[in-house]
Amino acid sequence: EEKDFRMLPEDVKKAVTEKTKLIIINSPCNPTGGVQLREDIEGIAETARKHNLYVISDEVYEKIIYDGMKHYSIAAFEGMRNRTVTINSFSKTYAMTGWRIGYAIGDKEIIDQIVKMQQYTMVHAPAVSQRAAVAALKGPQNLAEKMVEIFNKRRRFIIHRLNEIEGIHCTTPKGAFYAFPNIKGIGKPSKKFAQSLLQEEGVITIPGSVFGSNGEGYLRLSYARKLNQLKEACDRIERTSKTMR
Repeated sequence: EEKDFRMLPEDVKKAVTEKTKLIIINSPCNPTGGVQLREDIEGIAETARKHNLYVISDEVYEKIIYDGMKHYSIAAFEGMRNRTVTINSFSKTYAMTGWRIGYAIGDKEIIDQIVKMQQYTMVHAPAVSQRAAVAALKGPQNLAEKMVEIFNKRRRFIIHRLNEIEGIHCTTPKGAFYAFPNIKGIGKPSKKFAQSLLQEEGVITIPGSVFGSNGEGYLRLSYARKLNQLKEACDRIERTSKTMR
């Protein structure tokens, strides 16, 4: 949290051992909304080259980014193209969640091995989804920009509102459409708090603990809803937090 949920190059470098085979990057990040800076990507690329590591770069939220931040794809950096598998999707940029259209870009040798595994789990993406994906690519691209403007208004509201609730602190995410508030001040496990929100107030959140041990003490909230719904949700979160403190 104190590092804006960025994966810093010095931390990655320290984590590398003789057993390390690859580095996974997710920027903008789900669940935190953290975004890697150019110097972060450059430093991670340097470590990958030095230790001959592969990189999986999840860039599904690349177009949903705020505050003048820029998205940097590690595959574009020197010496990284053949050692990077880039993962992306139509789900977020084109609001096609549920259409199940995603793709991987990488060295032919790597992709060939991926296909060997993929062909036994699915035949192909639905034909109608593929046609929709083509239409999305050929259609006006400024629609994503308009969508991000709407998300930005919701982001500013929900971060401000969450920080008004006693026991909750939330940093401002730089990308994606999630808030990742710190709920440690409430004094209850994230799973218990999330269950109470669902059962007593009908608000669905994801306990941070499902993302790993470092996620304990946080909740993931999506602000991909209308403002009036977000206002009501925050009021309900505040009521629950008062009850549980």
